[in-house]
Amino acid sequence: MGESSGLAEGGVPVASPPRVAVFFVGNKLMLDDGAAAILYEMIAERFDAAPSVRLYDVGCMSLDMLSYVDACDVLITIDAVDSADGVPGTIFRYTPDDLARTQKALSSLHDLRLADLFDTAALLGYRAQGVCFGVQVENRSPSSMAIGLTPEVQAALPRLFEALSAELAGLGVPFIERGTGKPVVGPLPDGYWEGA
Repeated sequence: MGESSGLAEGGVPVASPPRVAVFFVGNKLMLDDGAAAILYEMIAERFDAAPSVRLYDVGCMSLDMLSYVDACDVLITIDAVDSADGVPGTIFRYTPDDLARTQKALSSLHDLRLADLFDTAALLGYRAQGVCFGVQVENRSPSSMAIGLTPEVQAALPRLFEALSAELAGLGVPFIERGTGKPVVGPLPDGYWEGA
């Protein structure tokens, strides 16, 4: 993960925090595909990221993101996914390889997946750890542009936030609640997101 940032008492190396990029992938104009973009806005209103963590509302994945693979220790994507038998609102945690190898069972709604980005990066000698979080959509192909989420996906956003915040806390770089200045290391109180 992060490189040594100095020596602690007794000459023991102290690791710097990991450099993390979180990509929120999706299009708010395509109903449930906008889940990650809406979560990004919810987080931006109430939380600060640790100094070594960067959050990006990226729309769609592209090869322009290769530089992040080179510059980061961990890349996390948040995306809308479609599983063959998935229940709308289900939260998934998987690796880029899981998604690449089980395309029929679980798929991103976007043409370029994190697995594709990592495959290209590996050819260039770039290395980073990849983690993906997805929320099962109800309507993957709205007949026209529509802003908003179906009720099941909207109700799942707090759980999606908890999954992401637990991942960051486990890496030692938790979200900080702006109102209290406290790190988020567990579930938030019931009703926390009401009105968000």
